[in-house]
Amino acid sequence: MTEIGWRTVTVEQRAALSLSDGCLCVTAGEEVREIPLEQIGTLLITSQQASVTSALLTELIERGIRVVFCNRRHHPAFELQDYGTHTFAAGRLREQADWKEERKDLLWERIVSEKIRMQQAVLDFCVPSVGEALAPCLERLSAGDPANAEGQAAKIYFHRLFGFDFSRSDETDINAALNYGYAILLSSFNQAIALMGYHPALGIHHHSVTNPFNLGCDLMEPFRPFVDAFVWRHRERKFDAAFRLDLVRLLYEPVRYGGAKYELRDAIGQFTEDCLRFICEKRTELREVALAG
Repeated sequence: MTEIGWRTVTVEQRAALSLSDGCLCVTAGEEVREIPLEQIGTLLITSQQASVTSALLTELIERGIRVVFCNRRHHPAFELQDYGTHTFAAGRLREQADWKEERKDLLWERIVSEKIRMQQAVLDFCVPSVGEALAPCLERLSAGDPANAEGQAAKIYFHRLFGFDFSRSDETDINAALNYGYAILLSSFNQAIALMGYHPALGIHHHSVTNPFNLGCDLMEPFRPFVDAFVWRHRERKFDAAFRLDLVRLLYEPVRYGGAKYELRDAIGQFTEDCLRFICEKRTELREVALAG
């Protein structure tokens, strides 16, 4: 078991997890450790040989602690969700189903604009003077992105960042790290969406009937470059347990949002709220996301 500060606890080996006097009790062989629940923000279970009591799970959910389970490839697969996350969930769901198409198109345009601008910043940081290669994509961008400026920018971006031989479909440590980091982001966005009483399955651009997280996939787009920049800095590393833990730690790295400094996880919450207020016509613009300066 590895503990990250006071906010995230990961379980990567055979262990029994239970509740003991307000503490998470982790029994791994002869070792027994207790961690006060008030110190935990996220419990990440990556081991396929971990058992968890229902009493512990219930207490974690009631305290608002994220519980994320990973699959055999150590990728986050699902997380627990409280039925009563938001008092007005039913009303918010009806409101979400009635979102105006033109408002969704405007929000998607702003999301893609933020994503491409962040990609430019990452390129200029990692490969100086290359960010301008994405300028034509921004110029083609309009409401709803009918010209697919986002897709065109992504192709240019990854080739400039990781090399012209790089493909997102290759089975490499870089792609494994990117996918893992994106899954961590998606989990955070899904939680932020649910906390506001909305459902992550009903998206504004992503509409797959088999994707339960369409809205999370929409809103996370401008934040993917934070993962990209981190993976680029560690592109020579093997995708192992230590790398996975570092990607979890990325949620607590400083970023700038609207000119103020936040931890990445808090910026995600702020951005999610801004986007949902925008689509409900309670906000006219989005604040800018930026690398920490």
